[in-house]
Amino acid sequence: MTKNPARSGPRYIIIAGFTLARLGVVTWIDWHYVVRTRATAERVEQAQQVRVELARALWQTEDIETGARGFVVSGEPAYLELLHENRRCQLAERSRASGD
Repeated sequence: MTKNPARSGPRYIIIAGFTLARLGVVTWIDWHYVVRTRATAERVEQAQQVRVELARALWQTEDIETGARGFVVSGEPAYLELLHENRRCQLAERSRASGD
């Protein structure tokens, strides 16, 4: 029994068409995954920057409180300098963050 070349040609074209369609779907899914991963990475980066800024603000607030407490307890003006310096830093960072 011999194969009919007329019947095998269209069959291969159909198989090739389905294969290309599957490849197109897989490529689209991969592209969609890359786009979502990139967006997630940008959100993670922004969240990390916010955490750093919040940690810095907390540290400065603790220094302000320490300076105020030190001045109240001892009455020495040297503690006020720490308080004023950190307060200036906080105000500068707030205006920088708000775009003023």
